[in-house]
Amino acid sequence: MKEIAIALCLFLGRTVHAQSPEFKKNFEEGNTKYKIKSYTLAIPFYDKAIKIVEAEAARLVGKNPLPSDKLYIPQVYAKRASCYFLTGNSAAMKSDAEYCLSIDSKNQDAIALMAYFKHKSGDKINSCMEIRSQINEGSEIGVKVFDECFCWSEGVALAKEGETNANLKRFEKAMTFLDQAIAIIPDSGYVYASRAKVYLGIDQPEKALGDMRMAIRKKSSSYKVYYLMAEIMLKNEKADSAFLEMNKCLELKKDYYDGYLLRAEINEKLEQW
Repeated sequence: MKEIAIALCLFLGRTVHAQSPEFKKNFEEGNTKYKIKSYTLAIPFYDKAIKIVEAEAARLVGKNPLPSDKLYIPQVYAKRASCYFLTGNSAAMKSDAEYCLSIDSKNQDAIALMAYFKHKSGDKINSCMEIRSQINEGSEIGVKVFDECFCWSEGVALAKEGETNANLKRFEKAMTFLDQAIAIIPDSGYVYASRAKVYLGIDQPEKALGDMRMAIRKKSSSYKVYYLMAEIMLKNEKADSAFLEMNKCLELKKDYYDGYLLRAEINEKLEQW
């Protein structure tokens, strides 16, 4: 009988700390408002949900790793923090994001939100890389933070700096800038093409080829990408492939003088007099 009583107490203890219907109702209503961009209206529902779990949240502070069945607790703080960010309440956003991370140090939305303050403090490159990393992990609010911090422009500026250094044959410095640019704007074919030039300059044609394939997947409409691909193929002693790439280049830009010169060089390699 004693064993049954203990088991019952343990069962009740678990159910008390599970998501209650009242919590679910308020959290889901907040999420509904959030989805239709009614952020101000979402906050009161998140307030009610947090009120229900705040005692348990306090017990979870600093006890990482967080059990998977408790993830809903930091998530509601992250959602409210996102609402505060989107409504311009930076102080409240920071408070919720920090508290969320004290419970779950891996929460992607909270990390992205905190990177916003790092950006404002002047650490723009590292903050933008952090935000992009959290977007890659699935952060929804991270996309908004990325735009707010003009991280795309930061990535483009790094890419241009890298290309300038590559043209001056400062390859090590160029590589640093371009690696950072790719970490921020990994969807840019231009950046991969620029890094391919650096790999070509330091005589690593295989790595250059890998970057160029990525550049073509992301930016297949650029004649310059195909020109560089042909250069790399020629460096890799793949003249046949280089010839095909130059044909693609000249199909896109029929009056490209340098393109005809390179194709003539390739023809010479192929003994196509």
